[in-house]
Amino acid sequence: MHYILAFFLIMASGITTYSQEGDWSLFNAERYFTEIKIDGDYLWAGTNFGLLRYNMVTGDRKVFLSTNSGFKGEGVEAIEIAPDGSCWVGSKNAGLLHYRDGVWKNYFKLDSGEFLTWISKLKFAPDGTLWFVSNADSNCSGCQHLFSFKGGSFTNHDSNLGSDLGSLTSQDFEIDDEGYLWFVDGGKVLRYTGNTAVTEFTKSDLGLGLSESLIKIKLGESGTIWLVVKNTSNETKILKIHNGEVTQQSDYIAGTVSWLASKENDGLQVFYAPSTLSEPIYATVDSVINYHLIQELPDLPPQLILPRVVEVGENGEMLLLPHSSYGYSDIYKLQNGSIVEYESTVFDKNDLLALVMAQDCRGNYWISGKKSFFVFDGHEWDRYDLDSFGINGSVSSFVADENSCDVYVILENYSSDVRILKYDGSAFVPISVPGSGVGFYDLAIDSYGGIWVAKYLDGLAHYDGVNWEIFDETNSPISNYVTSIEIDQDGNIWLVDNGKGVYKFDGVSGWEFVGPSSNPVAYWLFIDDQGAVWTSFFGGVIKMIGDEVIKLNIPGLIYPVQGMQQDESGNYWFATLFRGALKYDGSSIVEFNIRNSQIPSNFVANVFVDNFQNKWFLHGRSLSVYNERGLILPSLFAKQEIVGHVFIDENQNGEYDLNADVGVQSEKVVLLPDSLIALTNFDGEFRFKVPPGDYHLMLDSSFSSFEPVNPAGSSVTLPPDTTVEQNLAVYASGEQELCDMELVNGMINCGNASNFWILIKNNSSSYLDGVLNVTVDDRIHILGSTPPADILNENSLQIHFDSLKPFSTLAVSAELFFSAAMPDSSKFYIEAQLKLFENGLPFTEIDRTTWVDMECSMVDEIKQVSSSIDSAGTVVSDGDFLYYKIFFRNTQNDTVFNLVVIDTLDPNLNFQSLKFEASSHDCDIVVSDQGIVKFVFEEINLPPKVKDPAGSQGYVAFSIIPAEGIPDSSLILNRAQLFYGMDPVIFTNYTNTRLILDEVSVTVGKYPDHSNILIFPNPSTGTIFIDVNQSLQGANVAVFDLNGKIVQKGKLTNGSGYIEGLQPGFYFVRVFNDKHGAVAKVLVMR
Repeated sequence: MHYILAFFLIMASGITTYSQEGDWSLFNAERYFTEIKIDGDYLWAGTNFGLLRYNMVTGDRKVFLSTNSGFKGEGVEAIEIAPDGSCWVGSKNAGLLHYRDGVWKNYFKLDSGEFLTWISKLKFAPDGTLWFVSNADSNCSGCQHLFSFKGGSFTNHDSNLGSDLGSLTSQDFEIDDEGYLWFVDGGKVLRYTGNTAVTEFTKSDLGLGLSESLIKIKLGESGTIWLVVKNTSNETKILKIHNGEVTQQSDYIAGTVSWLASKENDGLQVFYAPSTLSEPIYATVDSVINYHLIQELPDLPPQLILPRVVEVGENGEMLLLPHSSYGYSDIYKLQNGSIVEYESTVFDKNDLLALVMAQDCRGNYWISGKKSFFVFDGHEWDRYDLDSFGINGSVSSFVADENSCDVYVILENYSSDVRILKYDGSAFVPISVPGSGVGFYDLAIDSYGGIWVAKYLDGLAHYDGVNWEIFDETNSPISNYVTSIEIDQDGNIWLVDNGKGVYKFDGVSGWEFVGPSSNPVAYWLFIDDQGAVWTSFFGGVIKMIGDEVIKLNIPGLIYPVQGMQQDESGNYWFATLFRGALKYDGSSIVEFNIRNSQIPSNFVANVFVDNFQNKWFLHGRSLSVYNERGLILPSLFAKQEIVGHVFIDENQNGEYDLNADVGVQSEKVVLLPDSLIALTNFDGEFRFKVPPGDYHLMLDSSFSSFEPVNPAGSSVTLPPDTTVEQNLAVYASGEQELCDMELVNGMINCGNASNFWILIKNNSSSYLDGVLNVTVDDRIHILGSTPPADILNENSLQIHFDSLKPFSTLAVSAELFFSAAMPDSSKFYIEAQLKLFENGLPFTEIDRTTWVDMECSMVDEIKQVSSSIDSAGTVVSDGDFLYYKIFFRNTQNDTVFNLVVIDTLDPNLNFQSLKFEASSHDCDIVVSDQGIVKFVFEEINLPPKVKDPAGSQGYVAFSIIPAEGIPDSSLILNRAQLFYGMDPVIFTNYTNTRLILDEVSVTVGKYPDHSNILIFPNPSTGTIFIDVNQSLQGANVAVFDLNGKIVQKGKLTNGSGYIEGLQPGFYFVRVFNDKHGAVAKVLVMR
């Protein structure tokens, strides 16, 4: 029989982290909750791939997944509510998660380089320290470590514990009122002070025999210690320790103890996971023990089979879950003799075990399950029980024959010799294969329709439709351990011998060993579109093409690559355990993991690229789906679709002529009301697979180089099971060149880095290569470009690019800097020369020149105000301080948890004189001998600007004096770098400040003998009078505030003048002409 299941699908609108642009969706196999915690009116319920927050009063619910929130990872192992009310989650493979006020924070890789996985047993000490057990760097049994977390830092306690704790695999621990940890470790009770482990009780002290072990501990009132003991028959009993006296509270009974809870009057509650009706569901221990059976509970709903208690509230209410093997995941509350059901199921129930996958010629997806498999047609999931075919086993792989459209399901079958199910589009045909049923791993179909089977333990088998032929260690050079098989375009059979390496076989008698010759760990094969054969080894992958065997090393792998695929762009996708998915473009690798993408788990057992170029990552209990083109997943799987072309309408009649009109590539089409996006392909085609309904199609004109014939777009009604065609006509507004180049400039301020753009537009239908040369005025300096220049000089750059797509635009950004003193509104030229080639032949040349307006202040020693970094004041002597203030703002879509600001100081500054002035948030400061100052903002938690404009920004300020002995008029430059977690570094603007040594302080009432300027009164109430000597007659005057902003300016008449209307604060007054200048400080008070 087979069952129809509907999966719960969470949609994501896209991501903005790192380099992984596109859309994600997630299909989960949620059969039960893994952890539940009560928090007032709320309960938190962990699942295999998410977290549910459920309001038990209102029924409101929120599901947190990697695709709709900052939640990360696969499998919730532990939940704990902190004293401040926030929620901490221990994940199976995503480390430690913290949720507070709508913000998730993930602790995964520690400063020590360790990775946190499989976190369990979260508990808070009275001082707020969070203690937990984790696997660090691995997923193996017995690799657990004890960690504590406080004040933003982690401590691994291995060095303190040594071998005292042994394996933490099944251990429990408690924390007493003094903050000490109590453990049971099989044969003893340990107390850990945070520095030292002390054995408090041994087996001998407890009166236990060799066959008995301690598995649970609970601290009660008045120093009571409760212990659970298990024997070799998996029976349990209860011990109590009070004032050093050990008493046995119960005899051994059948039943698995899940957890313990304290009870009033120094009592205990014991909760079991019954597997039969004769086992208790819970027990209460006071002076005696009382067991309670399931039959004693009030009338239970039929789906609450063999329930277990998972949590007890403050008022004694018990939360119940059905036995996990029955696949029900609603939560039930038992209180005051009645049962209440919470409709808390997160996902439809199924037994998905996604390890292998294929897509047939009909577009259906075939996915492995647990003793089952699924066929997903884009609308429904059909589940097939292997039991219904008389098969006791599981699916090893799927093979979809492109020629016949048949699908082969390869099986491990322990009950018969049926090892293959062949589906011909209407029925399943069982195929018997001789030999053992263990390890039937792979299958390939040759050009004659023959079947080749990889039979682990039995070698290689060939079936010609009548007879089977076996190749193994008795009649060929291979061993019996064949795990994978592929057939190349020449008909050669490639196979993996897991004991030796990779072989090539002509199908008759010609065998060739290909490699590797040492440490072979290959167990899969993949043939790419160039005919190269790939497999794995410890540390990376191997590529075999011709006579070459090439190793690609992938740093950081714990286990070999699990599988690979290739997309239509030529990119390779690798599946890894604990590293996530890797994308390899032939030169560099991009990692998709739980830290930088919406992938739900770093455990990727396999990868599959479908006909839509979606990348499916198989995580066992789930599949995540990614498409870098930004197509939202539900639009790919509907049974009806809207298709069309964006085309150049020569006659502007709105009708698409396939033979005459040209389709436009890479146009962005919007489908309303859902705001779905599709990009047109090379032929101008787009398509949306969506539910039936009324829609509206529009061209995103802000993205397009063309004008739509109908700017309002077109309405579309889509009936069920129908394809509707709706084309969008466009035309070129004005005469449009086949190729064009546009120079985009703006105001460039003196002393600041500014961007200048060159837009290269390919309006032709050809793929073009090109060379861009940019030359700027000698007074402008080029700091860099995006993409990086192939040749970069101070006033020029050269960039080569390949394969610029038809009807697309390449944006080149150049960072320019100007630091010389110039009068206001100066103009500077920028020249760009572009040469384009098609297939190596000249296509066209374009020259452009533009003039840039440069705004400079009248006093170049003071920089203009910047939104990123400010420096204030002209340094007038060696002892004066220069003041810097670095601003930052979170313009991302997510909270910035940690921030580091690094400022590499100018060599003309005295590094030792740096003085911290102020900051918006607490930070640590480190200054190196080389003049690198680092401001570290731990847990700054800057909210996004879109959510909290005021709270999204901050600053840090410091002052510093120039170094001694530097020349007069020396220019001091500064620029800071900001690091937001794993995001790319952000640079502030440049500031420039000029050192002037011939200026002096002002004495009120008379000229100093060596001064040129007199200002009075000083301090002032808002009006100051200025008097200068003969050298500055007729000079200009400028007044600056401490941020370097000009607040007043004018001209002196007959050597004197005045400034009024100044607000309270410090100011610099500069008087200057063509030959002389002077600066004085003034204080305005009220």
